[in-house]
Amino acid sequence: RASTKAFYDVLRISKPGDTIHVVHVKSPAETSDSGYAARVEMLYGTLCTWIKEGSHAPIGNYKDRNVEFHMVPKSVGELVPEVVVKYADELQADFVAVGANAAERVARGKAPLGTQSLKICMLTQRNIMVSSWIEVSPKVYETCV
Repeated sequence: RASTKAFYDVLRISKPGDTIHVVHVKSPAETSDSGYAARVEMLYGTLCTWIKEGSHAPIGNYKDRNVEFHMVPKSVGELVPEVVVKYADELQADFVAVGANAAERVARGKAPLGTQSLKICMLTQRNIMVSSWIEVSPKVYETCV
């Protein structure tokens, strides 16, 4: 959910003509047809299609953005944050957006940022945006996207 919120936040601050890369880092053991990878690919693939087609408001309102979804493999021993930062560096990305379930983590007595998000923040030299997921009613969420 937090990653999806980060994606929506990037859409909201983007401008017409911007290119947005949505990245899922795939471990060596994860196959494209594994349950989780397949769900992630289906979710973001569907969102990208809706954006390109301009369908399914409000997300279709961003059809003037170029949104791409990439399953990026990681090598054995390589950390997810390293792969994300390397990918952003290769693209010369303007910024990196990550999601964090901050309210949920704090409620459990943990730090607001998880280890993956925090490591990305520490490793990257690029601007970074951290989006936090907060439960709201679907009506509020749909009108704000």
